Order: sequence, then structure tokens, then C-alpha cells
Amino acid sequence: MDKEELLRRNLARNMIHYRRESNLTQLQLAEKLNYSDKAISKWERAESVPDIYILQSLADFYHCKVDDLLSSTVKKTRFFYKNRFIVSLMAVALVWLVAIVTYMVWKIIGDSLELSNVPYWLTWFYALLASFIVAVVFSKIWGRRWQRFFFVTGIVWSVGLIVFSHLSLIPIKGAWLVWCICAAVQVLVILWYCLKRKVKDIE
Repeated sequence: MDKEELLRRNLARNMIHYRRESNLTQLQLAEKLNYSDKAISKWERAESVPDIYILQSLADFYHCKVDDLLSSTVKKTRFFYKNRFIVSLMAVALVWLVAIVTYMVWKIIGDSLELSNVPYWLTWFYALLASFIVAVVFSKIWGRRWQRFFFVTGIVWSVGLIVFSHLSLIPIKGAWLVWCICAAVQVLVILWYCLKRKVKDIE
């Protein structure tokens, strides 16, 4: 076996290993790299090799070095990447920890100043919105399309909940129209994700 054939086989084996360890299909990996799943299939069958730009993109995506992709021995991914779900969960938990501390401080100050009708409960709505935003960021890095769609939907309705709550405190007539706006934005989000999927299919 010549060196070129050996490199192709090593790359194919390592690509399969890293992709499976990331719980991705060839199509999902192709979407993240903006590449064809047929090309990835050929790489994993050692029928061809990607160019240096794609190799570097793969290494960046898997948080490893290009040498690791060509190595004769499969190296384990880093702890941070391998435990991405726990890291994402910790980030969301941190949001709620900040929300709890903020609520306590806000309530203590409000009670000491004898402020009445202070909407302390709005803290939880803002925490919910922040949680969805953090989840979108992590799902963009590690997650899948349906996860991002779910979290973006959460952002839309969380914003609606916050705006509606503020308008209800004033109060303003017709505050219920906020939900109509949210529904319209939700339709746009659905259409956007459907459009992106069709564009990927065409490519």
C-alpha cells in the first residue's frame, strides 16, 4: 500500500470516527460544512480526499488538528467538545443562577424602599428569553437544525410574553395584538427554515 492510499484510508477512518462521536449523519455534517453529502460519502469510503481548506474546516469543527485527521491512530476529542451537552446545560443553568440573584437583590432593595407594585416576576421571563438565546448559540455550534428552530421559536414567544407583560402593567388596550405579531413572526421563521432546507437540497 503506497503512502497516498494509506493517508486516504486514515482520513476516511478518522472522519467516520469523529462524525459518529458527534452524533451526526453525513447529511448533517454536509449542512454544517456547506458541502455535498455525496462528497463526504466519497471521503469516508477513501475514494477521494477533501482539499486543504475543507480539511482545516473539519479540524476546526471537531476541535482537533489536521494531523489528527490524517493520523494512523484515532485520537479522542477534547473534554470540552465531548461533553458539549453538559457545557450547554451549565451555560443555561448559569443564566438562571444570575436570574435568581438578580431577583433576590431586586426584591431586597424594593422591600427596603417600601416600593409596591414592582413586577419582580418579570425577572423569570427575561431569564427564559436569555436561556433560549444561549441555547440558540450552542445549537448553532453543536446542535441540529430542528433544535435551532425550537429555540428560535422560544425566543419569539418569550419576547412576546415580555412585551405583553409590560403592556399589561400600563395597561394598554389591544395588548393581545402582541400575540398576533408573534404568530406572524412564527410563520416567517417556519418559512425561513423551509427555504433554507430547500436551498440545501438544491446544492
